[in-house]
Amino acid sequence: MALIQIQQPNNLQQPQKPKGHPFWELAFRPWFLLASVWSVLAITIWMGFLHGKPLTHQWHMLNPLVWHTHEMIFGFAATVAAGFVLTAVQTWTNQPSINGKPLMLLTAIWLIARVCFALNETSSIYLGFALQMLWWLGVIYSYSKLVLKANNKRNYIFIGLFSLMMIANATLLLADLQQNIPMAIHLAQTSVLIFALLISLIGGRVIGFFTKNGAPHSNPQQYPMLNLASNLLTAICAIGLFLTYFSQTHIIWYMLSGLFIGTGILQTIRLIGWQPHKTLKVPLLWSLHATYLAMSLGLILMGISFVRESITFSDALHLITVGSIGGMILAMIARVSLGHTGRMIIVGHTMAIAFSALIIAGLSRSLLAVFGMPQLSWKISAALWIIGFMIFVVVYTPILLAPRKDRIGC
Repeated sequence: MALIQIQQPNNLQQPQKPKGHPFWELAFRPWFLLASVWSVLAITIWMGFLHGKPLTHQWHMLNPLVWHTHEMIFGFAATVAAGFVLTAVQTWTNQPSINGKPLMLLTAIWLIARVCFALNETSSIYLGFALQMLWWLGVIYSYSKLVLKANNKRNYIFIGLFSLMMIANATLLLADLQQNIPMAIHLAQTSVLIFALLISLIGGRVIGFFTKNGAPHSNPQQYPMLNLASNLLTAICAIGLFLTYFSQTHIIWYMLSGLFIGTGILQTIRLIGWQPHKTLKVPLLWSLHATYLAMSLGLILMGISFVRESITFSDALHLITVGSIGGMILAMIARVSLGHTGRMIIVGHTMAIAFSALIIAGLSRSLLAVFGMPQLSWKISAALWIIGFMIFVVVYTPILLAPRKDRIGC
């Protein structure tokens, strides 16, 4: 199998020798793996519902669409994001991050919450709500104490972002429990834009750096003002979308259309500066570039959907949820799992297939629906999502369960 090597950053924090099983060494191990497995199960449950075969008939609590969006955004994507940041903060602050029994406890809370929401009964939903908020508080506390102690001001922003996600998560669930389903769906859609901002922030930091280290003859360009403008406008897009729930006039839709299209174009220009054409032979790089492009195009399509009925907002949004968030998560967890287990940051054709599956899933979910084939778009995108993340689970389970390579034999 042909392998592509990417240079590993030489400032990677080396954690102390774990006292227990290596699976509980850092948050990325259990949360990357369990979140990936859960995404496959959640998509399977959702497709069963769409085909008249629901897992449970107790849909009188959480609305099925709200359950689907909640579990994919907050049950899956937020868990991976938290696992990534709680792992990266060890490098940022040079302090040990959450591990061992505290990590086991937070993972158990997360798992029980998933079961509670899947059961969808009155008592289980309220218990799931409480556990989900407890998980968020644990994540925010574990992260905040490290960056505050280290006075790591550059990364204070993730305290705010995680707090905002927790508030959105709580408000979404409360809105649905009060039968205000439109508000719940609107909050879910706004949360997708918060994740787009997270991709813009983290992608802006690492994609150019990874490209410079891993793509031959590359020289990615970083423009501070362009980076700032891209992040700021993406944040304004999220705020603008949220405010449309309270006021919807033609002039607002046209203003939002221009804002989203302009932001998408600006993000595309930013991406071009990172020289994506130099990464075509490196799966761990072109996957990051392609999924970042999916976010940019998704913003543009969302902008068009505000003023053209031929493209629905939901179809445009799914280019971001599936192609960008799902695809970027798969690319990042594949890379982070190798780097933080002391392995060479290399992948073969199998993971390249997984990356391609997520990108095609995003395109098919959006474009086939635009061309009048919504049911086919659901089936194809769901199948490709399952294929992509099952490949990750099969390939990376042995890696995530094993000790760090640089500790074997110690």
